[in-house]
Parts: sequence; C-alpha cells; structure tokens
Amino acid sequence: DAWLDELKILKTEDFTNGKIDWNSTTMVVSGNAERYYFLREKLKTFAQTRNQPVLVWKCPVSTGKGSYQIPKFNPENKFNAIIKYFVRGAKCVLTKSIQTRIGVGKGSSAILVDVVWKDAENVVNVDALAPGTITEVVQPDYLVIKVNAGKQESRMVCLTIDRRSFDDLNGTARGYKAHQ
Repeated sequence: DAWLDELKILKTEDFTNGKIDWNSTTMVVSGNAERYYFLREKLKTFAQTRNQPVLVWKCPVSTGKGSYQIPKFNPENKFNAIIKYFVRGAKCVLTKSIQTRIGVGKGSSAILVDVVWKDAENVVNVDALAPGTITEVVQPDYLVIKVNAGKQESRMVCLTIDRRSFDDLNGTARGYKAHQ
C-alpha cells in the first residue's frame, strides 16, 4: 500500500503536458465521476490540438407516458450519463449493433465526423466555433461516424437517437434519449 501513497492526483493542467499522449493512455479511476471528468478534460485537450470545438448537450429524460424533456437541473456530477460531448475526429466505440453483416457491430471502433439537426433553428455552424471552446447545443438528431468495417474498409454511418436508461438518486431506472 505504500506505493499507492506515492501516486499523484491528476489535475487539469496535467492533460496539457506534452510529454504524455493522453489520447492513448489507459487510466483506472475510482468511480464514474472521475471517469467523466477525465473524459471531459481529454476531449478539451484533443479538441485544442485538432483545432476543433467541443459540442455538449443534455439528453432528454423521461417524464412518464412517453414524454421526454431536457432536465431543468444541472446533471453534471450526478447524472453524467445524460451529458454528451462531440468533437470531430474523436474516437468512439459503438454500444449497439447496427449492421453486423457489414461489420458495424457493438464494440466497433469509429471516429466522430459530423452532427445533423432536422430543425433549422437548432443548426450550429461547427466550423464557425473557436477551437477548444465548449458550446452547449440542442441534442443533434443524428451523429455521423466513420466505422472501421474491415481490414481496409470503412463506412460512414448515421446514428439515430435511441432510448437508454440511468439510475436516479433513488436507484430507480429512468429513461433518456441518446445516440447509439
């Protein structure tokens, strides 16, 4: 246990240390709050190094009887699962099978390419946003990803919104809508 006492606590400025490639570093954390914190900090650093902005949105949560709405409270550090981030070029892993016969299944690695909104009033010109800045947006209707579907093959795929669930503070499963 003495070696554990020698470990340092990571800070935000550690992610800007050019000596470590945080995008390929495996980390072990003690809980989901830390995991989401590290992911958020890694995304900001990734976005800055790639000259891309960070988009963030809150997923609509079930209010009962098939109705969903954006939470009126700040879900950060309590319900991180309903907060989603997007940075062009960031890696992701599919959490649901889409087309297994063409190699687009659960666990497939992919790269985030674009966001699409159906309603013109929600559209954000991502190219006009400053690199590394975090901009809150309305949840996009689609995420466009590039999936590695074979040895040298990749496919562009649109992810639609699907129903998910998280446990609230009472341990009750609550539905929310997020991309696959």
